[in-house]
Amino acid sequence: MVISILKGAVFFTVDLLKHLNNEVVLDFIRIKSYEGEVKKDTKLTFSSDIPLEGKNVLIVDEGLNTGLTMMACIKSVINCKAIFSPPNLNYISLYF
Repeated sequence: MVISILKGAVFFTVDLLKHLNNEVVLDFIRIKSYEGEVKKDTKLTFSSDIPLEGKNVLIVDEGLNTGLTMMACIKSVINCKAIFSPPNLNYISLYF
């Protein structure tokens, strides 16, 4: 299971998926931490109707700055009703 952070990680996710040899399920999470150029509280939108229980999960991001978005994203996926103890939960970023 691959979860791409909208909108910045979409192209990185597509390129990454081209190099994976097995079939993957793709879903998206929306994170908003800026309004214009002003930093605000991080707001996440993730409600997967794809059952994640027992699946390996890879979260794909375009950039890792402070790590706050990463932690909020991981916490959101773990707390999602659809997920229960994934065998592996990994986070990959194009740059940091």
